[in-house]
Amino acid sequence: FGAGEGLTALGVPIDAPGMSVHADRVWDSAAAKTLHLLERLRDFPSAWIRHVLLRHCLDACKVMHLLRSTPIGSGASAVASLSDALRQALADLVNVGMSDEAYAQATLPASLGGAGIKDPAFERGPARMAAICGFAMDGHSRVGCPQFACAAPLRDTAATIAALRPTLGPRF
Repeated sequence: FGAGEGLTALGVPIDAPGMSVHADRVWDSAAAKTLHLLERLRDFPSAWIRHVLLRHCLDACKVMHLLRSTPIGSGASAVASLSDALRQALADLVNVGMSDEAYAQATLPASLGGAGIKDPAFERGPARMAAICGFAMDGHSRVGCPQFACAAPLRDTAATIAALRPTLGPRF
């Protein structure tokens, strides 16, 4: 690793210790593609088509992969801009402004009365915690990581738990 350099393995940006320059670049690239797609969403006249694309497409797999694989804090500005753009796209879809309460409702699954839109700012904590737990449980069998290393807490575990607080509530 050189100063400000990193590498990407299996779509996961890996920075030099103590840096997040490469991860931020990967996040910015993914966000730019998704933001471009969100702008193009307005070109579709049908609200139903826009909703389906908003809910199921728009490079959401790449964003979710980055949410799971990068430490909390990496790409923070990209996550915030994606969240704002999704909120605006949803407001355009329903043709009204979105209060915080209405947006929170819209990000719920359809089975709970929401629009099923996944906000990366909200999904960040749960996605990262799922990755941390998955690695702790299956890291040895999947990638040959020594058991003691799989069980060691990652550097961003405390930040991940803090990011889960809005989801889990103060008494969890």
